[in-house]
Amino acid sequence: MNMRRMVVNGTAWRMVRGAVAAGLMVLAGSGCEPPREFRSAVTRAEVVSLPRAGWKTFRNITQILSMARQGDSLWLGTRGGGLVRYSVTTGDYVVYTQSDGLLHNTILDIDVDRNGQVWVATPVGVCSFDGRRWQVFTTANGLPSNYVRAVIVDAANTIWCGTAQGIAKFEGKAWTSFQTGKGWRNNDVLAMVAGSRSVWAGTTEGVNEFDGTQWAIRTSDDGLLGTEIRCLYVDPYGYLWTGSEKGVSRFDGQVWTNIPLPDRYQDLPVNAIAVDATRRLWIGTSQGMAMFDGVRWAYYGKSTGLPSDEIYSLLAEASGDVWVGCRMGLVRFDGAKFDLQPIASTLPNNSILAVACAPGRDLVYCGTDQGVLRLLAGKWTSITAAEGLPAESVHAVAVDPAGHVWLGTSQGAIEMSESEWVIRKTEQGWANNYIHCLLVEPSGRIWAGTNAGVNLYTDGKWRTFRKADGLVSDTVLAVALDPTGAVWFGTDRGVSRFDGERWISYGKADGLSDDTVRAILCDTKGRVWFGTQAGGLSRFESGNWTTYTQRDGLGTDYVTGLALDREGNIWVTTWGGGACFWEGARWEPFTATQGLASNFCYSVAVDSRGRKWFGTDSGVSVLADLRVEPGAGVPVRAPAPVQRAPEAKPGAPLKPYKASAPAPKAAAPAAPAPMPPPVAPAPPVPSSPPAATPPKPAASAQPPAPATSGGWKFPASAAPAASSPPAPATPPAPPPAAPKPVPTSTPAEAPPMF
Repeated sequence: MNMRRMVVNGTAWRMVRGAVAAGLMVLAGSGCEPPREFRSAVTRAEVVSLPRAGWKTFRNITQILSMARQGDSLWLGTRGGGLVRYSVTTGDYVVYTQSDGLLHNTILDIDVDRNGQVWVATPVGVCSFDGRRWQVFTTANGLPSNYVRAVIVDAANTIWCGTAQGIAKFEGKAWTSFQTGKGWRNNDVLAMVAGSRSVWAGTTEGVNEFDGTQWAIRTSDDGLLGTEIRCLYVDPYGYLWTGSEKGVSRFDGQVWTNIPLPDRYQDLPVNAIAVDATRRLWIGTSQGMAMFDGVRWAYYGKSTGLPSDEIYSLLAEASGDVWVGCRMGLVRFDGAKFDLQPIASTLPNNSILAVACAPGRDLVYCGTDQGVLRLLAGKWTSITAAEGLPAESVHAVAVDPAGHVWLGTSQGAIEMSESEWVIRKTEQGWANNYIHCLLVEPSGRIWAGTNAGVNLYTDGKWRTFRKADGLVSDTVLAVALDPTGAVWFGTDRGVSRFDGERWISYGKADGLSDDTVRAILCDTKGRVWFGTQAGGLSRFESGNWTTYTQRDGLGTDYVTGLALDREGNIWVTTWGGGACFWEGARWEPFTATQGLASNFCYSVAVDSRGRKWFGTDSGVSVLADLRVEPGAGVPVRAPAPVQRAPEAKPGAPLKPYKASAPAPKAAAPAAPAPMPPPVAPAPPVPSSPPAATPPKPAASAQPPAPATSGGWKFPASAAPAASSPPAPATPPAPPPAAPKPVPTSTPAEAPPMF
């Protein structure tokens, strides 16, 4: 039970929202996967998931959105990397993902109850773990929304959840919800914290206090600084601390005291708050960390040894040390040096929005919401804004016959070779800079779908086709070439076919299952497959339409990607239901249970060796060997998984999992549930862009470096020496820091700090 905790909701929350804007949508009731044995503890040397049936996954587990302390362990909530149990004494850790029963791999908040049960908030519900079993709670169980940004345990061991549609509490049997009209002004809950007598909830319109009987609203009219309360913290003396878009406030039960921030933070939202044993105030922002001792502020950032300026969560120890969750991982600060903990990752980012494989080469490219990745000879390299990329959110990737890589971003298209890049924007004749999709024809012609029509590049010239020319809609989301040379376009109003002279369009009235088409595939038999946003998969053959939905074996009816393998099988990715393939008679499912990184998939591609690459919200997975059992058929929904407690690896074991009194917890980040790509999504807001070469912390042990830009050469003019675009929060809100528990007795009398 953590009475004293900090809720961080700013950046991590925005970070999740950015990824969401990049094309997510939460599909409620995704459920858990069938049970399986949990793998042994992961050591610092391991950077990918253990392969199963030909699967291998690359993911990032170092973007720490939330924290909670339990005995020797820190529970770490990551963005897309799952839940990590980290030993503060040995440095060993165990990673839990959807494959193990976790509801979702993005953890927005964590707390531990009196019985030692761990509670985690995710964008698709809340779940608890007792060391052996996962239990899942969603709207089907009484939550007002599946998008849970905060979870806390109060002094009575009651579980509270803050969601995008109100609050719910759980006392062991059923959930009770509180929403507008029941003492609330706003249902959009960003953060929560429990004091010795009250429960506090931060919303987009102030703070709500529940004293056990009724709710009271505190706003700027009462002296509160700011309206969007992103983080909350209760210190050992019973004072409530709030962090907002305007700064920090402290409430003693009667009066609000506003703490002026340093000039460098005047326009930055506060994402995390903690107060240490010596009563020093710590805050985390998207531009570093600061400490206030009651007299003056001290700044900490990359220039002082902190691995990253993007701070998501803070947790103050009784010893005086401060744990920092940031974009580069988990950092321990003892007041003199920053020690980056040895938690390894193979990717700098988990949101793999697009995947492309170079024809005839063992080369894979991935578009993410933080740049583009390349896998060559077993090594990942990356290009981000720090290296000069004009826009970090890369929605589409394609490789032309010359080996040049084309990237579709929110700021135009980019043509990249080994030595330079060329940016294509509206000034060069483009219809619109927001690129949804790309197609490279064998002849070298390039098609780019935008929010204002489709661009065609041929013979060194650009031409634009719009609704006035024959397109059914100007919002072009997918494009494909059929065997006859005709090009198909998927839009938010149906599909169009162009043979060079004549346009033909089809919609729901003609047999298409849904008018919003996200993916198109033309197979070797002349059939055209359309992946839709809400109607599953439609096939067009000889003028006839056939539709496949979740009832027929698809994971969900939201289809995000299509690919054809060398055997002629159709591969499908869905949002919330994993992947599956059609070998002519039935659908064979592949989910997190079989080894897929996540059931929330964005894309699929097949490389020159026949391997299947899947881009998900939790990294990229590759399948080298199907190993499908004959007659496996359509997936069968299984009950929530039951797992054994993780077994420690010989030689460097974690302490046995046991129910112990919960230690301080870090607040939960406010993060929006992932939602499928909107018809015309606004460009995702990336978390603060990574610096070209982050300085090493003063700590000794350094984890293996994630992907770098090594091997990709660009002219000096293309790569600015320093790139520090404002770092908006990408997907969900930043995580909270976990301070030590607040006493349940009357707050100790102590002189005000200021």
